[in-house]
Amino acid sequence: MTKQDLNWKWYDSVIAVLLTVMAVFSAIINDWMLVIVSLALLGIIFLMFWKDIYVFIGDYYLKRGNFDKAHSLCDKVLSKDEKCILALNEKAEILKTEKDYEKALKYCNKSIKENNAYFPTWILKSEIHDARLEKEEAEKAIEKAEKIKLDFESKKLHNRILSKIYGFD
Repeated sequence: MTKQDLNWKWYDSVIAVLLTVMAVFSAIINDWMLVIVSLALLGIIFLMFWKDIYVFIGDYYLKRGNFDKAHSLCDKVLSKDEKCILALNEKAEILKTEKDYEKALKYCNKSIKENNAYFPTWILKSEIHDARLEKEEAEKAIEKAEKIKLDFESKKLHNRILSKIYGFD
């Protein structure tokens, strides 16, 4: 999982930190209304990004070898949203690390069923097939990932050119 996969961006972290500092400072100066507003906004941020946060923490545990915690966090997300691509991919990544390739492929295929154009899933699927020594399947999956990535970059460039031509900068 990469940081680009998450909907949570760096500026969301800055906003969360600023709201936390604002809540603490407001409590110090006894402005309780501002404390309530700050905490409410933090709550809204958490509600908007809870799936991303759980998957990110799960990835943290995966990288430290705590597979049970990683599974648990992904399972929490999937119990609420069984179509969450980030959680499906993270679950596949955990299973791949545990060398349970059959289950890992099942999670990859679920993710692909939800969004066939999400290239990190195809890369992960290629890695799993490679680990199973299924070179032909690995090549097919990586070719699909490359095609999706190329199509995405091509569309991005096309939109940038159109923006310049029509002055949407």
